Amino acid sequence: MTPWPNVPHPDGQFGDALYAERTNGDLLPIFHCDHIHIYPEAEGSVGLIMQAWDAESGAAVAESTPIEFVVTGGE
Repeated sequence: MTPWPNVPHPDGQFGDALYAERTNGDLLPIFHCDHIHIYPEAEGSVGLIMQAWDAESGAAVAESTPIEFVVTGGE
């Protein structure tokens, strides 16, 4: 499993939101404490696993079963 390459926004103006860089270089918010954003860039599928982390140990203490996302072509 490869974790999403999330990074803090470079100008820091968006608080705790984490960002991912798209293939075109844009930075988009993906996580805001209470919700996530999914930005599909190509057709295909992926299983997303949500994890709860322990801040002290830096390890996952619980995780969901995979949530399958399928992206298909437009009309």
